[in-house]
Amino acid sequence: MNALYKHVVSMYRKDPFEMNSGIDSEISLEKVEQLMMSRYKALLVLDSLAATHQKNSEDYREELRKRLLKIDNDEQKLGSIFTGQFHAQAIKTEKVQLDLLDDNWSHFLLRLAYGWL
Repeated sequence: MNALYKHVVSMYRKDPFEMNSGIDSEISLEKVEQLMMSRYKALLVLDSLAATHQKNSEDYREELRKRLLKIDNDEQKLGSIFTGQFHAQAIKTEKVQLDLLDDNWSHFLLRLAYGWL
């Protein structure tokens, strides 16, 4: 698999399906639901922490990491993608690339659902 994502943070000009046409970009309705719920839960975590912790403090970062890892389930691992730190070689692995694709899909789908495109 060629590395489509060169950085963990990526902005896109095309939707994830168009952008990843070289790989199996089919996505089931169940996976759409899982991705959207994982992203939504992550946003809720950020919102609740903003009310109880000083942003960017050590306590905030540790609590954020713990809470994001809690939202992971067997199907989706978005919490670990949000908290992971990747070196240049690791980001090229197929697993990380697929996780980043899921992250891209979840972001795109919530933007679509809430009309932010």
